[in-house]
Amino acid sequence: MLTLALATAACGGGAGSTGSAHATAPARHPAAKPAPSPETGPVLSRHQLQAAVIDKGDLPGLWIEELGNGEDGTEGVGNGVTRPIVADLTDPAACAPVDGALYGAGRHTPVGSVRRTAEAGKGPATFSLVSYRHGDATRTLDDLRAALRVCTAFREKGVKDARLTGVRPADTPRVCDDTVSFRYTKVLTGSDGKDMRIPSRLTMFRCGSTVAAFLAMTVDGGTASPEVPEDLLRAQAGTLKAAAGGS
Repeated sequence: MLTLALATAACGGGAGSTGSAHATAPARHPAAKPAPSPETGPVLSRHQLQAAVIDKGDLPGLWIEELGNGEDGTEGVGNGVTRPIVADLTDPAACAPVDGALYGAGRHTPVGSVRRTAEAGKGPATFSLVSYRHGDATRTLDDLRAALRVCTAFREKGVKDARLTGVRPADTPRVCDDTVSFRYTKVLTGSDGKDMRIPSRLTMFRCGSTVAAFLAMTVDGGTASPEVPEDLLRAQAGTLKAAAGGS
């Protein structure tokens, strides 16, 4: 089974849609977990985020690539600039934080952002590191957690040939100060009217005022939902802590 993370430009080409434009569900209330740690330390600039991207010294056997070189299918994307999501991004609107999470985006304007593709032996993932002013990173994860209680499927407005279905929270060990994870299936409709279904998983965590979002997708026709390698998450969390002056 090939597990591949697909990167697309935020707020304009990557989130999906569903057959039902109003696919929300009764609020889901997962079991209580330890309260997230408060935001502390400096707010990282884009240059500091670039320096904090994991490398082989942080995780042996790591392969990492900048987006936009054309060889990984992301020509023209580059590192991108993560922008805040807009209120009417998705249909239904309650799913907007879920769509934004695919790029580490929330309702608040980031200070800096970088994107990369990485693989560490257990499957690749694309990821974004996004820094926020104090308080906004916490609110970004809180908004996502709240949206996952009611959002089960959606489409991004203006995107007719893609949708996200089966959106549901996923259990994951806490990484750094706070962690939210969810699974979904991305459905792409081809010109022949046939659907391609891509099981996917997104894990977002916060270290201080920086949000990291790791996205993995299965694109070989398999039905198993992919996993974001935990050692990849923890290695990136370690470099973010170090960049912020933590231990």
